[in-house]
Amino acid sequence: MTLSKLADLPVFLVIYLFLIRPRIEEDDRVIVGIYYAYMVFVLYQTLSPILFSLPKLFTHPYVSMNWKPFIDILLHHMGAWQEVFLNILLFVPFGFLAGFYHDHSFRKAVAFSFLLSLTIELLQPLISTYRTFDITDIITNVSGGILGYLCWMIYQKIRNSRL
Repeated sequence: MTLSKLADLPVFLVIYLFLIRPRIEEDDRVIVGIYYAYMVFVLYQTLSPILFSLPKLFTHPYVSMNWKPFIDILLHHMGAWQEVFLNILLFVPFGFLAGFYHDHSFRKAVAFSFLLSLTIELLQPLISTYRTFDITDIITNVSGGILGYLCWMIYQKIRNSRL
């Protein structure tokens, strides 16, 4: 972990403590706190370092985009299957937590998984020269969001059957 990546964490903490937490109702603080911590983790893993990248934001060329789904797997690139698995796993909590929001709507959970993934993929090449836009990441992230939402549905059925 580099110093440049560590610099982002206090910024996320200040944003939570002074901008987000005061607006949260007392009953929702735990779930919103978990949701925010998860989002910080996702942004930290996918976009960090953000602060140290801002001065270079418009000075490096935008890297080309990969629009061929699963090309790394088809070309037998080392670590391709691991990346697919980790991208799915990264978004499972998002889909699960989305079940608590957005009127418990499957469509909204999928839409927000897609929008978050698309935003990350579009920002990665802007923030770093060693990250690229990859359609496979969007597909696998949304798949993880769907899997997480399905886990939330199972959780709800178990919870409701016990009541």
